[in-house]
This record gives sequence, C-alpha cells and structure tokens, in this order.
Amino acid sequence: TYTPLQSYFASPVAGENSMISVAPITTAGAATVTATYTNTVTPTYRGICILQYRGANAGVYDSRKNSQTTPGTGTDAVTTGALTPTAGNAMIVGVIWAVEDDNSVFTAGTGMTQRENSNSGLFYRGICQDVQQVTPASIAITATTAVGTNDTHGFLVTLRPSGGGLSLLGVGQ
Repeated sequence: TYTPLQSYFASPVAGENSMISVAPITTAGAATVTATYTNTVTPTYRGICILQYRGANAGVYDSRKNSQTTPGTGTDAVTTGALTPTAGNAMIVGVIWAVEDDNSVFTAGTGMTQRENSNSGLFYRGICQDVQQVTPASIAITATTAVGTNDTHGFLVTLRPSGGGLSLLGVGQ
C-alpha cells in the first residue's frame, strides 16, 4: 500500500495529476509495483517513475512540492523548492515532470544522480533523481531543460536511514 505525500491535480479536463508516494518494502529484493489509473479521461498525460531503496525508516519522511510556470532554461532552473531534512545521512529523492509538453528534455541537476528519464514520451516528460546528504542542510532537487516555457511539477522526499545505510534496489518506469 502506497501513501501519497504530495500531489497536484492541475487539469481535471486532461486528467492531469502528479504525486509522489512511498511504501515500505516487506519482501527481500525489489518489489513488483502496479499502478492503476482511475480517471476516465483519455490517457494523454501519463508517466510513472519507480525507485526502490533498502534501509529506509518507514513512515518517517520530509517532503516538499513546487509548481513552476515557465521556469526558464538556466542550469538548475527547474526545481522542487528547498527543504532541510530533519536527519543526517538522508537520501534526497525527487521527480520533476513537464506538464502538457512534447519538447522538454531534462538533464540531472547539479550533484544529482539521474535514475530514470522519461524524455521520449508524448506530452508528459520527467526525470527521477537522488543524492545522499550526510549533514542536514537546505537542498532542492533540480534539473535543466532547453525548453523553459512549459509548466513543471516537482516533488522531493527525504528517506531517513533505519540504522544501516540506504541503497538503491531497483529502478522502473
């Protein structure tokens, strides 16, 4: 069962909804993830990015969302907005989506590791990335795009370690 942390419902006409959710993995190894879209609108604007981590403290997260209109094309111009994690050694995970767009191509933000990039889809493109932060400090997930005229939705969540370190188990789209 997944718990939504942050969401945007930008366009009921297009069925446009963005969110970031979390769920503890209770099995060994990567889990199978199933997503079911429940709106009745033609599925023009859909995308999904799945990142699975081992060692996260289930149920304890910091999260942030940000929506931008025409963010621009400068380095790291597209952003989730910043937050300061409440714990050290956190994995900062984020996703940024360009909404109603077929031209944006995202590159990872400065210092970020790109895990998944949905730059080939029609109308809904995005990037999933992360970075480990040892000492809590203000941080945002960022990205760069050559097309800075499309609206974006950005989400950030911090995963806190549960004793040992955090490690990436799997990536899916």
